[in-house]
Amino acid sequence: MQITPANSFRQEMEMSKPIEHACSYVYVQLDRLCDPPSFQELECPVCMDISRPPIYQCEEGHLICSACKPLLTHCPHCAKSYSNPVIRCRFAEKLSEKYFRMVEEDRQSSVPKERDVVDLLK
Repeated sequence: MQITPANSFRQEMEMSKPIEHACSYVYVQLDRLCDPPSFQELECPVCMDISRPPIYQCEEGHLICSACKPLLTHCPHCAKSYSNPVIRCRFAEKLSEKYFRMVEEDRQSSVPKERDVVDLLK
């Protein structure tokens, strides 16, 4: 049987399905095993807090939190002027949301439930 381009493409797709699945599985497993993303990258260089959305950036990609941005006209890292309108960094915002979600989940899991407290007192 001669392989036509359409058949070739179909065979390639069929062969890649297990690989895609394996890659996503490996990615998920690595995500669980590896250190969490460096949330220090979300630290505002002015107030030194982890930035919450909206998070802005200069044209070079240096981040600044929304509380400190109104105080500045130039980036504290590279001294370039901020554009008007200011550029948001959507990726940093998603990472920040993940960070604060993890903090909240950790806080909730460390707070003892009423039943646990009663059991401790027995």
